[in-house]
Amino acid sequence: MQSGIVERRAVLVLDHATLLSDQPGGSETVTVNMTLHAGELALIHVEHLQRALTFADTCAGLVSPAPGHVLFLNQDWARVSSDLANALRGRIGRVFATSAWLQHLSLLDNVVLRQLHHTRRPFAELRDEAVQLATRFGLPGFPAHGNGRARPDRYGERPHRRDTE
Repeated sequence: MQSGIVERRAVLVLDHATLLSDQPGGSETVTVNMTLHAGELALIHVEHLQRALTFADTCAGLVSPAPGHVLFLNQDWARVSSDLANALRGRIGRVFATSAWLQHLSLLDNVVLRQLHHTRRPFAELRDEAVQLATRFGLPGFPAHGNGRARPDRYGERPHRRDTE
């Protein structure tokens, strides 16, 4: 490493990763070569939502390129065990174009679900962190209805509580 130059680790590498068309009967392919380092952002424009989903699934190792390789944190999705793949996916934050909220869960449950699934942090600690985050955004507390089970599709309606049990 040279003086003054900080070596950044590649977070995501797509090496001649060929994405197949996900349209029935489609034969269109796209080959992607890309390296994304820590702190970088890539904005990718696609014409169709399904293409974006396929790209995101490929980056997360849920769809294999044919041919090509996808590495996340220097791990080739095609060569890792399912346990390691699941652990790696736990480090990926993903936003969906359609509703990402699970309607049968409370708003709080939706917010803390990823941490509950991928860590061993206690629910009370996650709840307290969510309340603190809500107040940092200027909310009077965490949005809740009646029994503390706010529906995400009704967010913005009152009441708010400082703490949800």
